[in-house]
Amino acid sequence: MLLAVLCAGDGGLSKDTFISNAPVMFNRLALLRIQSSGCIITQNCRATMQEPVLVLNANFEPIHICSTRRAIGLILAGKAGMIANGRGHIRTISQLLPRPSVIRLENQVHRPRPRVKLTRREIFRRDNYTCQYCGRRDGSLTVDHVIPRHMGGQHIWTNLVAACPGCNHRKGGRKVDEAHMHLLHIPKEPPANAAYIFGKHLNENGEWAPYISGW
Repeated sequence: MLLAVLCAGDGGLSKDTFISNAPVMFNRLALLRIQSSGCIITQNCRATMQEPVLVLNANFEPIHICSTRRAIGLILAGKAGMIANGRGHIRTISQLLPRPSVIRLENQVHRPRPRVKLTRREIFRRDNYTCQYCGRRDGSLTVDHVIPRHMGGQHIWTNLVAACPGCNHRKGGRKVDEAHMHLLHIPKEPPANAAYIFGKHLNENGEWAPYISGW
């Protein structure tokens, strides 16, 4: 059975564009199995189904980001409810479904306090994409160990900073004071609050702000 999924706004296409070889019954299982092998999806719709959706716990705490496809599946399965929709709709052969932006789980999920994953990208973000030795904003930043690894320095938040190639080369395998340099800020682990974890998505998802603030 072929399932045609059309996104509102896909110009020049209608539900008559696709001819199914069996009656189409749109249900939860069909939605959760939206794949190229089982349905025909326009290019715009593929992108739409991967758009980020903010997931709130039952107590409204923001805990995760999932795809639109996953969010709709949770809603249709009765495991979540839609809180915000400002993105229009997804049109199927038999239904017009809202495109959620924020959903809330029906049952409280108990989980450990989140921590920001230690990656190069997050180090640059914590340091505001600025060299922590000279203050230069460089598109080719590197990661420097404040105390070099061969001197016992660890690969942890408090020993890692963003550095431009020039400062990294100048410092070499020495400690900061040995290289006659200084740090603009003492490196720390970034806060694991919702504003920091999810804040990077606010430029493109401004409607999330009220649900992130205060957590």
